[in-house]
Amino acid sequence: GQVSLMDDSGRLVPLASDTALAGAFSRDGKRYYTMNKDQRSLVEWDVSARKPVSTFDLQLNENDGAFDISTHPGGRRILVMTGGLRYDLWIAEGWRP
Repeated sequence: GQVSLMDDSGRLVPLASDTALAGAFSRDGKRYYTMNKDQRSLVEWDVSARKPVSTFDLQLNENDGAFDISTHPGGRRILVMTGGLRYDLWIAEGWRP
């Protein structure tokens, strides 16, 4: 669905289009990570610019998809829950804290 942020005046400012399925903020709040509706890629957003800065394509089996994400408190890892008839956990490393 649509991801929007609330600014200081209480106005909703769109961040991610309707391609976002799940999302999580970085520890410092400068980045936001979304799982695309295709359930096969993770997008890193620059919150202040409201633009995507990178995409990580998951190498999933044909019948699998990604369903949820969570950021590690240290900021350098993202946990991605994937699966189909079974579930796997992936850790994507190397993100900016």
